Amino acid sequence: MVRPAEETYRQFECIEQAISERVPAGARIFVDEEDELWEQRLVELASPRLEVVDTAARSTVTLSVEAEASGPSCSCLSLEVAAP
Repeated sequence: MVRPAEETYRQFECIEQAISERVPAGARIFVDEEDELWEQRLVELASPRLEVVDTAARSTVTLSVEAEASGPSCSCLSLEVAAP
């Protein structure tokens, strides 16, 4: 049986791996995420490899986490990577 904390940790690891695979090093990212936990997590997972900026206009990529999205799944979550 998987405990909730273990599942959350697996999701964090999976999203971190997706960032590493899908976002080029040095990209300027804007985190477009409504959930405060995921907003904070995406910033943490992106740093220091990526530059986090405060507006979409200054970014080369926007990141968000979506439930049941079309991208690779991380336990019913997916990293969404889009042009600003």
